[in-house]
Amino acid sequence: MTRVVPPTTKTLVLSFVALFTLAAPAGAASLITLNFMGSVDLTSEGGGIYPYSGFFTWNTGAAPINSDPSEADYALADYSLIFNGTNVTLPVSSNGSANGLVVLNNADPFGTGTVDALAFFAAVGRPFDPTGDLILVGVLAGPTTMFGSTALPGDLNFLSQANSRFTAFLFEPDSPNEDESFLEPRGSLVITSQQVTPVPEPTSLLLLGAGFAGAGIRRLRQSRRNH
Repeated sequence: MTRVVPPTTKTLVLSFVALFTLAAPAGAASLITLNFMGSVDLTSEGGGIYPYSGFFTWNTGAAPINSDPSEADYALADYSLIFNGTNVTLPVSSNGSANGLVVLNNADPFGTGTVDALAFFAAVGRPFDPTGDLILVGVLAGPTTMFGSTALPGDLNFLSQANSRFTAFLFEPDSPNEDESFLEPRGSLVITSQQVTPVPEPTSLLLLGAGFAGAGIRRLRQSRRNH
């Protein structure tokens, strides 16, 4: 005897399968988190000696906001920044305006030679100069063999080649007649720990969706029996 599945049940199954198939990423991805700490002496700029710490996280499957052959900009998955004892963390910026990540491939951003680098940046606020905003830029730089493209690092292997680690500070003045510029002093950047968290793959999401669909079908059939 052939069992006929009611159209409403078929629709429910197909809807759940389609939903979780479309929502699933194209390939395996991970969330990578780097915890850091450091300090910078900005007394020559009219400030003080400031400690800072925090973390930043990226999704290895994220697409760039902007890109060219030597540089790509990405939104963060999450971050935290404590500067001079104050939590200056802002909401994650989807357009990379107040915080984000930059991947450099065969670039010379500081006029010191061609490098590969991963740079995290985030607004600090106005700790000493009320005429503009200070941006912390944490840089992990290495030889041009560190990256093969401007894609986000898919694992932590690049850290073994990141032999230049420092923070730079970008000043963005309020005045439209002044250009933004990097301050001369550089700070230290120490990676204190790291973590890799797998993002559920398409199969896992599809199985989860199938489980939800099965539960929905059981409730639907029970409701029909009760009526």
